[in-house]
Amino acid sequence: MRRLLFATLLLAFAGCGGHNSDYVEYETMEPQPIELESVKLENQLLYCDDIYVHDNKLVILNTKNKNALFSLYSLPEMKLIGECGMVGRGPNEFEFINTRCTRSGATGFVVGGAAQYDVVDFEIGVDKLSLKKSFTMKYPSTYSSVNALVDLPNKFVVYAANEENTEFYLHNKADGRAVPISSYPTEMLGVNASSMACSSIFLNRLLLAPNNNRFAAVYGQLPMVRIFSSSGEYQSTSLLKAWQEQRFDVNGDTVTTSDSFQYYLAACANDNYICGLYLGKRLADMQGVDMADVRMEIHVWNWAGELVATYLPDRLVNYIALAQDNTLYAVSLLDDRNVYKYKLK
Repeated sequence: MRRLLFATLLLAFAGCGGHNSDYVEYETMEPQPIELESVKLENQLLYCDDIYVHDNKLVILNTKNKNALFSLYSLPEMKLIGECGMVGRGPNEFEFINTRCTRSGATGFVVGGAAQYDVVDFEIGVDKLSLKKSFTMKYPSTYSSVNALVDLPNKFVVYAANEENTEFYLHNKADGRAVPISSYPTEMLGVNASSMACSSIFLNRLLLAPNNNRFAAVYGQLPMVRIFSSSGEYQSTSLLKAWQEQRFDVNGDTVTTSDSFQYYLAACANDNYICGLYLGKRLADMQGVDMADVRMEIHVWNWAGELVATYLPDRLVNYIALAQDNTLYAVSLLDDRNVYKYKLK
């Protein structure tokens, strides 16, 4: 068992076709306390896997409801439009939903599965909401598993856990080619780590700017945001200085995280900002803590990779989504009757 201490010095970030060696470190800001506005729902929110803003509507995913996976609400009124989506093997059903690969994309709402992704259209009828798959593509056989993806105008970026040291691939939907665009920044570790271990250490969420010109990777076990153009060109890497405290236990392909810090547990973006729901605590320190006493900060980054604000909500929220008017929507697993919102200043 080896203890990996992230060195004080940030080393070069390796990228395909070159090295992404530039980065910016930020001090963690003192968060501004904020009071969230509650909006009472017409229906009870029995469970939530994630929330999204898509086509100026709030989409709530609930994989435990096999007959109504998606709930849609109008914005900003938060009126229930309807529920749709079923688990099954029918033409517009889903055998399995990979929540890390499900979000709004450039060509529609993307639902990730075990071996493929589907682009779906929500169809609003007079008295019924339904969905229809408009596009389906299997993941390239190169990938043993896919942990995140983002739908770009003409291509896909796929974050894969496999035998190679590639973090992101640009997958051409027309000809099926998958081109590596960024390697895992293993230089940060100081020792060799397998690609499977890296896929755990550098686990992230991919977010597309709604204008489709950039995407961001927001990391869970590093307080890090990396930004790329929609053509896959690296643009920036930003970290909080708190990253220097991070530690992992690595044994072969296995990473033990009980003594590791957890940083961005959820994330969202619009054309102006990237928001991350920040815990900044070790899993070991969270044992026995009442969930009602937990507060997570909301960190706001711009698309230049600059930390511009941090907020401390007055309650625990677990999932966030950001509308184009900079209204942040949030759901708490402790409250099944309300959605919360806050207009970013």
